[in-house]
Amino acid sequence: MFVRLLVDTPDGDTDQVRRAREVVATAELRGEDVLVTHVVLVETVWVLRKVYKVPKSDVVVAFRAGLASAVFVVEDVLGAGAVYTFDSELHRDDGFAEP
Repeated sequence: MFVRLLVDTPDGDTDQVRRAREVVATAELRGEDVLVTHVVLVETVWVLRKVYKVPKSDVVVAFRAGLASAVFVVEDVLGAGAVYTFDSELHRDDGFAEP
């Protein structure tokens, strides 16, 4: 989900981008945190570099901007209720939720 917040889609409003933004907005309104795990960070770097061909320096800028929101907490901080993912296979497992 994190990568959907960082990648500017051509129309800016794909279904996944819209849903990811809704998760963040809802968390902000409720005063909740959105957990960003180390795996999410690594996979986001991979997607940005390999799929979208984003230069490394731009990846750093994107991460700084994306994580600047107080709603995001990086792994090792307790209290998050679910990991939001578009991976439908994980939605059946405890701790995972669909955006």
